[in-house]
Amino acid sequence: EKYILGDFTFCDPAGTHVAANRIARLDGDGVTWTPLGSGFTSAQTTGDLLVQPDGTLVWTGGATMAGGVMVNGIAQWDGAAWHPLGDGLNSTGYCLARDAHGNLWVGGAFTQAGGRTLAQRLAVWNGYSWLHADINLPGSPFVGALSITWKEVAGAEPEQRVLLGFSTEGGTFYSRRMTVTNEGTAPTRPVLQVRALVKRTLVMIRNETNGKALWFDLLDHGARVPGYA
Repeated sequence: EKYILGDFTFCDPAGTHVAANRIARLDGDGVTWTPLGSGFTSAQTTGDLLVQPDGTLVWTGGATMAGGVMVNGIAQWDGAAWHPLGDGLNSTGYCLARDAHGNLWVGGAFTQAGGRTLAQRLAVWNGYSWLHADINLPGSPFVGALSITWKEVAGAEPEQRVLLGFSTEGGTFYSRRMTVTNEGTAPTRPVLQVRALVKRTLVMIRNETNGKALWFDLLDHGARVPGYA
């Protein structure tokens, strides 16, 4: 199965013309399109999708309604209906990731999640309430890319790594390399400045190919340009 998200209102234009408001699923046969309820009435749907281990789908973006339900920028599809995650976000969500403990992380342009004011534009959903993420970023940047990897350790908590892509546009310019300190006793996180002759935004972290190289995509005037740090 594959899910598609965008500004469309039907799928399979050369065939059955399946009505699907800005989100749909392509079934395993590679032919059949299935709408996800009544979808989104707003075009501000672009953001991110995440399929969870139990098969449910989580979406984040800029729409406030999904399947006729008020969801405020983030929602879950259980295979039959859309459901809000608490009171949602007060602005657009851009990216999603799941951590070693099954918590859902979301980054974006929002400053509140579930009515809770956040120090960063990053929040954690633990299944029943919204929490702030214990990561201090420089300023309060938009978080546009998020990836979480971990390694199981016998008799101990998993070793978890959170990778973020964010913009400091309008704030202090950070060059070369610096550290971002976590709250509590967590270790510091390295931050790499993406240098370019023109404005480019880090929009996606694809994978960590080894201990040194991190691949990402840059959005450069509408065209994605692969790069690494």
